[in-house]
Parts: sequence; C-alpha cells; structure tokens
Amino acid sequence: FRRVLFRSALWAATDGNGVERYQNGLMTRFSTSNGLPSNHSLSLYADPDGDMWVGTASGGLSRIRDSRVASWTRQQGLRETTIGSIIEDNLGNLWYGTDNGIFQVPKADLNRAAGNPNARIDPQMYGLSDGLRTRETLYGSSPCVWKGHDGRLWFATIRGAAVIDPAHMRMDSVAP
Repeated sequence: FRRVLFRSALWAATDGNGVERYQNGLMTRFSTSNGLPSNHSLSLYADPDGDMWVGTASGGLSRIRDSRVASWTRQQGLRETTIGSIIEDNLGNLWYGTDNGIFQVPKADLNRAAGNPNARIDPQMYGLSDGLRTRETLYGSSPCVWKGHDGRLWFATIRGAAVIDPAHMRMDSVAP
C-alpha cells in the first residue's frame, strides 16, 4: 500500500484494487475496468506536469492524466511488466526498477505513444553488464527509489543501493 499526497489529492496504490484517489471528499478508483493493465499497483510517481505514473505487478506502466488512463505493456515494447519503482531524471526520462533490471525511456516517447495501441516504445535496459550488482530492484519499501539534489538516481536493490547519474550516461549507439 503506497500513499502519495499530490495536488490536494491523496493517491493510494493497492494490491488488488488498482489506484484510488481521494480528492474533495470523493473517492475515485482507477482499475482494469477503466484502463489499468493490472489491479495490483506497486508504485506511484507524481510528475511535475501533473500526471500520476503507476507501476503494476505483471501488467506494465500507466499514466493517469485528467482522470484518463493510458497504459504500456509488452505489446507496445515494454520489456518488463512488473514495475516496482518509478522516478524521473532531470533530462525528461522516466526510470523504473523491475525484477530484471532498471529501465529508462523518454517521457516524451511515452506521451507520444499514449492512446495508440500500435505505437511502440523502446526502453533502454541496464543490468549486470552495466555495473549493477544484481538486476533485481526492491519494492514494497519506501522509498525504494530516490533522486538526490545532484540529479543522481538511487535504486534499492536486493544487494544494496544502485546509483545512476543520468547526466553522465554513455549511450551505446551501435545496434546489437
């Protein structure tokens, strides 16, 4: 159960009831019935643009904007669908922790693909070969991801903290 106070609303990620928002005396539930890919929500990230990002168990990633849900699954290019942590770097990228590595995708790519089931996204994966001691990030604790004042991202993993500095990442431009 995760709680986030965001723009005068209390948001709660639940294990089985999706995401609930309490605002102005009204409770609103976001679930598979209105667009979430799974009712088992693991993580919430409130971005500066006013969107709520939701990581689910075995469902994928969702964005709630103006009470409308957009979701990304394997069908749109998501490589892992159990997302235990979400954070944004200072460059406009969303980062998310999974059981099989840490992924990065430009938020602009996600927003462009929203609502188009044929659109594809291409998350960049970081794992053992990139210096992680383990691919498995933690969730269920708080905070399981954090952004420092210097912009570095800290992910809790099963083998300690993993620190990523998005401003100094070397991107491999050669296709595998």
